[in-house]
This record gives sequence, C-alpha cells and structure tokens, in this order.
Amino acid sequence: MDFVAKQAEVERLAEDILSEKQLRIDYDRRRHELQQALAQFRKGNVMAGESKAWMFSGGLFVKFKADAAQQMLRDDLAKINAEIDKSSDRIKQLTIELEQTERGAESARIKGLELKGMSRSELGPLATQGRA
Repeated sequence: MDFVAKQAEVERLAEDILSEKQLRIDYDRRRHELQQALAQFRKGNVMAGESKAWMFSGGLFVKFKADAAQQMLRDDLAKINAEIDKSSDRIKQLTIELEQTERGAESARIKGLELKGMSRSELGPLATQGRA
C-alpha cells in the first residue's frame, strides 16, 4: 500500500472512530436522561397522587399510566444500553483496524485492544469468594 493510500485509510478510520465516539456520547446522554426519569418515579415525585404521568414522546406530551410509563422507560433504557455496547464494540474494532493500518498486523498493541471486560454474571462468583 503506498503512502497516500495508507494515509487516506488512516484518516477514514480516524473519522469513523470520532463519529462513533460522538454517537456513544449521545447515547450516554440519553441513558442518563432515562435514568433520571426512572429515579423520579422511584422517589414518587412524578405521580403525586395520580395514577397517570405525562411523558414527552414523539414531539407530543402524552399521558400514560404510571406503570406503563415506567415500563416504556425501562425498555428504552435496555435498548440504549444495547446500542452503547454495540457502539463500544465498534469503536474497539475500528481502533484495531487503525492500529493494524498504522503499525502492521503484528503490532503488540493490538492484543491489549482485544481485551473484554467481565460481565456481572462473571464477576458474581468472584465477589462471593472474596466475602467468604
């Protein structure tokens, strides 16, 4: 691969990484808003003695039953969390591609980029062993 083509590929990958990071930031903001809304339900600030709650949905304010509103928020939160996970995986994949393009496929730094964090289910047995 000649220098100009290599630099164009590096630039494209870097732009993809930056746009994916911005998307992840937007998802994270949305997740935070959903968590705040759910916290208001838990505190009881939303209902104030009413069985229905107002929600902004699709450009309109709509009144939903409180239970249905909470479930909608939880569903949205689960979808956003899945999108954040996908976005994080995509950022890792693009970063690995960028590293391979810049330094070659045998770069030692790639091995560190391929690490994955442990899930809650994997951490569970470790946490119980530490307490015993």
